Amino acid sequence: MSKDDFHTPIYHRTEHPLLLMDSGAYSLFNSGVQVDFDRYMAYVGAVKDEVLAVINLDIIPGSKGKRATKVETERACIVSFDRWLRLQATGALIMPVYHQTDDRAWLGRYLDYGAAFIGISPSDNMPDVLRKQWLLDVHDALDRSGIGLNRTVFTHLLGTFSPTGLMSLRGAAWSADASTIMQHSVRFRLMVPYAGGQITPSGAFDTIRVTYVGEDGDVAANKAIATGEVGEYLSAMGYGDDYEITGDRVLIDNVHALASANFQLAHRLNHATAIRSFIAGPDERVLQQIVEEEQYPYLLRTYAGTVETTGSTIHNFYQRKVKRPL
Repeated sequence: MSKDDFHTPIYHRTEHPLLLMDSGAYSLFNSGVQVDFDRYMAYVGAVKDEVLAVINLDIIPGSKGKRATKVETERACIVSFDRWLRLQATGALIMPVYHQTDDRAWLGRYLDYGAAFIGISPSDNMPDVLRKQWLLDVHDALDRSGIGLNRTVFTHLLGTFSPTGLMSLRGAAWSADASTIMQHSVRFRLMVPYAGGQITPSGAFDTIRVTYVGEDGDVAANKAIATGEVGEYLSAMGYGDDYEITGDRVLIDNVHALASANFQLAHRLNHATAIRSFIAGPDERVLQQIVEEEQYPYLLRTYAGTVETTGSTIHNFYQRKVKRPL
């Protein structure tokens, strides 16, 4: 991969996706499991030529559901900075992560040391309105600093797939990632976009509502979404042959068709916000749809749970080879 990729416009399909590799620090933060730094560093060295960037194995301060103290946060920042410096010896582009609870001085320190692609991580412990405002404040500060935002320095939003949040940034961030689409698809939940309170099959949207479309009748559908309107939306999107209406529910029994419908929202957000949505998640069925059929250009793979040491997991995704389910 080349740093020239940062200056290419958003594109819709490709046989050669841009890959981000995540350390899995956030998932491990929630589970309490640790990643061996030396093993991660060796793995980064094995895949450096096939990834756009690698996210630092940063330390997330505090614990799940509990805010960290200032002392805990500062200690985490010190260790994370040291790891970022060490990982650069692999030759990969290493993305440091600036958390919402970190002192602003750490963002300046990464810039002083030449960081070109910085992860911006809002806190799950903060109300949504404060998360969105913080993202605006950070990018406003970066823009005013004169560092060349979106010219020489680029930002990536971690765990962000909010239409209003992304649109409010007006393209200030270069990219974002989230497992939202993957999670909803494997749980047979259709993501329905709204603009001004109305379902919209094209263009920008400001809200996403989710309705269950699986076969299990015991799982309640979202009664706030009229069945007929959902059917009309799917037909307008070109999925008229992929659903049926049974009683007061829309049913889709093909996870590939559902994933395809949900992924249209990622494309629409990409174009409406000028921010690239990197899609994360492990489900092989949905990955097959993303990689082989959709040829979606922006993928995030995580190191968490990886047991092989050669980099084959990343190699296979770059070569667009996904294990087909039996």
